[in-house]
Amino acid sequence: MNTDDLKALRNPLILLAAIVAIGVAAIFYLNQSLATMRKDFTQKTNVMREARTRLQRSGDEKQIIVRQLPSYSNLERIGFVGEEQRLNWVEGLRLSNQQSGLLEHINRALALLVPPEDPINRRHSAFRLGYEATSAALMLVAGRNSLPRLWLDGAMADITTVPEKSPFSGQQLLARGLKAGPQIGAIVAEAERLWIAEGMSGDAAIQNSQLERAVKHILD
Repeated sequence: MNTDDLKALRNPLILLAAIVAIGVAAIFYLNQSLATMRKDFTQKTNVMREARTRLQRSGDEKQIIVRQLPSYSNLERIGFVGEEQRLNWVEGLRLSNQQSGLLEHINRALALLVPPEDPINRRHSAFRLGYEATSAALMLVAGRNSLPRLWLDGAMADITTVPEKSPFSGQQLLARGLKAGPQIGAIVAEAERLWIAEGMSGDAAIQNSQLERAVKHILD
């Protein structure tokens, strides 16, 4: 190959080198574009997966709301929950948290309020467990059983008249000549049961009769 041949190949070789350079640059650009597209695809796939998870969760929450809506509507209808009750509940919860054992008393009151329509049951609960626990239990019972607001107001008013202390004591029985022993507590409990069942009268003659009947029932 002489000088003339090399001169003749010079321009084609330059063109070939340029084409190769352009091809390499194009391949590099395509690889970069492909990597970017893969990254975008991965991100969009993750977003879609998260969206599906949120959609599933929202469906589950909707089912919970639909299932609980009737009970909430009953509570709202009787004034137990709602916008106007929010501050009252906040204050009520604050006070409740300050009183140890209140939740346990409410659970015990719920057990006593069966059936809830029986006034003896709610008076018994108020006497044994106190007004706060019994009133909270009455509101829960009203919501669960769809009882009207008029019934709840009447039940609340009824338990406000329940005395805080029992009219009977072991000292009364000892003064009557009974000997100390486990029967004293049993007689007092029976007298209180009669007193509650018969309207919690404050009449001394009625209470004396109830105590005598309790003595006869336990000792006979």
